[in-house]
Amino acid sequence: MKMELLKIATIIQRIVLKILWLGYPMNNLNNLDKNNKNKILKEGIKILIITVMFSFQSCLNTGDADSCEEIACTEEFKTIVVKIENPVEEPIALDDFKVIHLRNQNDITREFSTTELEQMQATGTYTLFGDEFSDDIQNFQIEIQFIGFVDGQEIVRSDYRVGADCCHVYYVSGDLTLTIE
Repeated sequence: MKMELLKIATIIQRIVLKILWLGYPMNNLNNLDKNNKNKILKEGIKILIITVMFSFQSCLNTGDADSCEEIACTEEFKTIVVKIENPVEEPIALDDFKVIHLRNQNDITREFSTTELEQMQATGTYTLFGDEFSDDIQNFQIEIQFIGFVDGQEIVRSDYRVGADCCHVYYVSGDLTLTIE
C-alpha cells in the first residue's frame, strides 16, 4: 500500500512540474500583468506542493515500518463480508456461521444480535472480518476460514487472507461471493 501511495505522490509531483514548466494559462489571471501572474502562480504552486506533501505525510511514514504512532486514521469502521447465494443469485439464509483464525484455530466470529443475524440472512451477506481486529494484526496478514451452517449441517467452507495496516483491516484473497447449489 505504501508503494502505491508513493507512486501516486510521484504522479502528482510530475503533474505539478509539468504545469510549472508549461505555464498553463489560468483564465482568472488574464487581466494581471506578467510579473503578478508569475508571482501568484509560484505562490499557488508552493501551497499545492506543501499541501500534497502533508497529505501523504501520514501515509508515507519513513520511520519504522511497523510504527503507526504518527498515522492519522479515518473514523470509519471497516468490515469485510462474504455473500452466500444460490445459482440464481438469491441469498442463502444460514442458521449459523463461524470464522476461524487458521493459525491458532481460535473462533473469531463477531458477536451479533438476533436482529443482525436476521438482516444477514435476508441479504445473504455475512460478516467475515472487521476493524475490531485491526490492532491485533496491525501490519500483518492472517488466514481465516468461514464456515456456514443450515439445520446444523455445514454447507459452505472457504478460506481467506486478510490483513490490517495502521488503521483498518483489508481483504487480500478468497472468494467473497460463494454460490451454493
